[in-house]
Amino acid sequence: MPVPMPSRALADSFCVFYCTSQHSLCVLVGFLLLFSFAFRPKFAALVAAKAATPLLNANVVAAAIKANCVLLLAAASVPKFRSKAERDLYKEARATRAALKSGLAQIQSLLRCLQTEQESVPALLGELVAAIGKLPTAATPVAVLT
Repeated sequence: MPVPMPSRALADSFCVFYCTSQHSLCVLVGFLLLFSFAFRPKFAALVAAKAATPLLNANVVAAAIKANCVLLLAAASVPKFRSKAERDLYKEARATRAALKSGLAQIQSLLRCLQTEQESVPALLGELVAAIGKLPTAATPVAVLT
């Protein structure tokens, strides 16, 4: 059974503010200010411009969505390591791969020069041997169980 309302209870209203000096519901000041400015011609343009301007520009929203997608993709592609040793082995393998890639690119360039005979052959062969000597030795990484 619902509880009855007291006899001196306030009437239902959208406004929850009660003015004790007037013994009635208060009218919000912002509401009065908005309508007083809207009726003045000099403020009517400002109110219309504020209403027409979106809070966020569409370009800003699109850039934020794209940045969020890139961030989620980058976070998903970061490898997860079970131990510090596994992370160190991964870093070492990446460094070895980068060194091999760089060295092989240099060797390929020297072989192209040899093929077209742009420079003297003995000098190019010396550079080729030096580039091969700089390649890292391929070592199989051994996983350490912890």
